[in-house]
Amino acid sequence: PLGKSRLIYSSTSSDDDCVVIYAIGFSAYIAKVAAEEFVRDNPNSKIKVYDARFIKPLDNELILKEVKRARSFISVEENVLAGGFGSAVLECIIDANKTCEVPFYRLGIEDRFIDHGTQAELRSEANIDVKAVYEEIKKAIGKEIWVQRPQNQSQIHH
Repeated sequence: PLGKSRLIYSSTSSDDDCVVIYAIGFSAYIAKVAAEEFVRDNPNSKIKVYDARFIKPLDNELILKEVKRARSFISVEENVLAGGFGSAVLECIIDANKTCEVPFYRLGIEDRFIDHGTQAELRSEANIDVKAVYEEIKKAIGKEIWVQRPQNQSQIHH
């Protein structure tokens, strides 16, 4: 349906305390592969990956439902971060809740010049390849970084 995301990977039957990855376009496939590899290396990890499928309209209902239950939230896009997909997802959360009470990580292209190359080379240089998503999952799930949800704070990382 128009404006509805789809779950493309879940390592758990539980909906609570997961790392939720919300990606658009080819980045959804990259995020799925990274999540599968992470769970293979860390079998008890709880990760869900959604393919947003649409930027407009965003699936606000799903985003708001998942952010309430998530341990952390990662957006992944092959676009410039400033004013991009991850910004729109974060705006959805902030507009509805006036805060984001889980760590929020954005993966996308920094506002800088990117050289020419193959798609794989460019994704690697821009840190939006499988390795980069895997590393972001590690940060998002790591107990040394987030022992518990931050209280009354908005946490945004990228």
